[in-house]
Amino acid sequence: MTMTATLNSVSELAYRFRQSRVAGVAFAVLFVICIGLIALARADTGEAIRVLTFDKDSSVVSRLGTYVRATGTLLLDQPFVAQTNVAGVTLSGSKFYPLMIEGAADPLFVAEGSFPAPDANGQVTLVGRVETGSTAQPNYYLQIGDPPNISIQNNLAQLGIIGALLLLAAWLIAWLISKRDYALGASGAASEPIGIGALWFGSLGAEFGNAVVRQAPVQVTKTPHEIKLDSAGSRPAWAVRIREVVSVTPTSVATAYGPLAGARIAFQDERGLLRHGTIAVGGDSYARSELRALLNNGAIR
Repeated sequence: MTMTATLNSVSELAYRFRQSRVAGVAFAVLFVICIGLIALARADTGEAIRVLTFDKDSSVVSRLGTYVRATGTLLLDQPFVAQTNVAGVTLSGSKFYPLMIEGAADPLFVAEGSFPAPDANGQVTLVGRVETGSTAQPNYYLQIGDPPNISIQNNLAQLGIIGALLLLAAWLIAWLISKRDYALGASGAASEPIGIGALWFGSLGAEFGNAVVRQAPVQVTKTPHEIKLDSAGSRPAWAVRIREVVSVTPTSVATAYGPLAGARIAFQDERGLLRHGTIAVGGDSYARSELRALLNNGAIR
């Protein structure tokens, strides 16, 4: 693929990305996912993933907020049921089961969940985090669950950072290309393909909802006071009126037809509003003749 074709493809991709609602929604969703992954990052101090032993001499208060491993007899037939009284009606909630640890004065309550089968001695070994209970719950209880894998979380967070940077870079590149009317300059001599007239890159103005087109064929009509660019075959039809040229910069534009002679122009339209766009011209002699002044950095007349 030649450089001109590459530049044209990049411009087209940026145009579709900026103009597509689906692409915009996908960008937002992916960016939110990246932020979610970044939020997984944790300081790998070792304390967050350390599992402490909870035995008969352990203090539930000192183990609060840490992950512990406790072995004992789980009394599934003696649950503590959290209850709340609402307008005279007693509502039952979560269940907590006492884990009797040999030699311990008090049981360690365990929140309901998926428990392993007891061994030959009728005991189970549970791993979880010691949490503080609410008014209707035990003062302290064990919430079953393994500690987070800090290494995996941080790797995912790094992927989130890379993804977010790539998305922001893509957005920035597309925005910069949009400032060039999705018409990147091409190196080398401009070609004059037969059958290709004038092409418009830019906004259609307030009359047409400020829609933006890229590489749209136009028919050129020149009068002493304006250049009118009428859409060629578009439905609905539209037109761009160049009343007064504020600035013009001749250039070579990368298009699907190769590098074409063109001009980047800032102008006032029929409403006196300042606008900008880029026009490129192929081998059509009439279009080249009508736009000769612009292509040579001149005025309309």
